[in-house]
Amino acid sequence: MRVLIVIPARGGSTRVPRKNLAVLSKGKGRSYWGGGDTLLSRACYIAQAMCCEWYVTTDDAEIAQYVTYNFGIAQLCVRRDRECGNVPVVRAVRACYEQAFRLDGKPAETIVLLQPTSPLRTLDDVQGCVSLLERHPEARSVVSVDASTGARNGAVYVVRDEMLLSSKLFDDDSLKYPMPHERSLDINTPEDIEEARRILGP
Repeated sequence: MRVLIVIPARGGSTRVPRKNLAVLSKGKGRSYWGGGDTLLSRACYIAQAMCCEWYVTTDDAEIAQYVTYNFGIAQLCVRRDRECGNVPVVRAVRACYEQAFRLDGKPAETIVLLQPTSPLRTLDDVQGCVSLLERHPEARSVVSVDASTGARNGAVYVVRDEMLLSSKLFDDDSLKYPMPHERSLDINTPEDIEEARRILGP
């Protein structure tokens, strides 16, 4: 089974400027932005650890430079369409899927969406979502949810290619993968960033 991981990282953000490059902790410190793990790099490290094909898709020159410097040009899918910053994320994911298909003519049967705005998600969470879909061949997608509320937390989406090609990442029949409330933080405000920094520590 070919698995493709997509990390969407647009440059714009209404409430938190340059949110995807916000530093959360000291981390591995390779960045020329002063060092430290960012929202984006934490997603990239998990993608690397999955040992499968992965891309960051962006409309932003600085983010493209960041990805190239820290992770290599092979992981980059630059989108230049004028409305790129506001397109539905499913279109960005599909663009990466199509780019990967053009490289060797082989489709990725399973696509994983990792949004940088869920920095407390773990490798186990991602592997658990992929495994859940593998165990249920009749299912078309898996979404992570906050175990305390049952609501989607935005941390992990795993979808089969036929569902992605219908321009969907989930539906009412999607399988649910519960994550602890403390790992379900979704970064939307400066206060959320401070909370993530507090949890992660120095």
